[in-house]
Amino acid sequence: MSQVNIQEVLLITADFIFFTLDQEGIIKSATPAVRDIFKLQEGEVEGMELKVLIPALVGLEQMEFRVVQARGDMLLFGEEAQVTDCTYLEYLASIDADKQKFETLIEVAGQSGWIDIQVSKLLYNGQVLFTAIINDITARKESEREIKDLNETLEQRVTERTADLESRTEQIKKVVESCGMELSQVNKTYQDMKQRQMEILERLEDYVVAEVTDLRKDQVEKISRIMGDKLIESMNLYSEDQITDQQFMLTIQDLNALFDERPDKAINLQPGQLSGTSQSAVDDLLASLGM
Repeated sequence: MSQVNIQEVLLITADFIFFTLDQEGIIKSATPAVRDIFKLQEGEVEGMELKVLIPALVGLEQMEFRVVQARGDMLLFGEEAQVTDCTYLEYLASIDADKQKFETLIEVAGQSGWIDIQVSKLLYNGQVLFTAIINDITARKESEREIKDLNETLEQRVTERTADLESRTEQIKKVVESCGMELSQVNKTYQDMKQRQMEILERLEDYVVAEVTDLRKDQVEKISRIMGDKLIESMNLYSEDQITDQQFMLTIQDLNALFDERPDKAINLQPGQLSGTSQSAVDDLLASLGM
């Protein structure tokens, strides 16, 4: 099989249209793929202007372009590349020289589709001709649109979820602030009560000795020793209780500080973030608040 025959077979079986056009944009020949893309036979498009077949090309007649030299044209020094009257083909040839493609939407038999066009300018038997390769890119465009829709949907979902998390964080912040204020007041009252209790216990020995008369020295010493031991025991009990109160107060204070320094976006609580307070303790606190 000759090289020419191989080229003819390739053009016949190709899934793209290969047009040859004259200087006015008239279609001189077309490959069979025109049947699949434009639903026309090769003979039906021959003699037709390309801009009639693809109306979007009319808008390119007002575009600025760089005149490109026709392939096969050997310019002499000082000569300029030949320009034809078909400005939209000249424009397409100029962007093809820059490795760009023109994409447009077409309407065929009541259905929309997308194509891209690559135009080359060449010199054949002393005349400038154009070739155009047209591909059906509808499937690719549909995929791009689906990906774009998915991205927009995902972005919207992320925005909504972020807003929801920020709203919940604000609610938690308000609960923590309210708990902190109430706890401070309760703790102050509790500390005042414990202080009064300690003062009473410390003077209890004096009360007993003053009320019970005629006690011998050894009895007074025994009462003093017993009262001292029980006072120390009470103070130790208060100390353990106070440590628990202070730990809880520190947790609330650290929670408040965390929210006060919180950036615009929500910050997740991390283990060890609350001055040594474990994550489980934070979780228990929030669970107790119904969060």
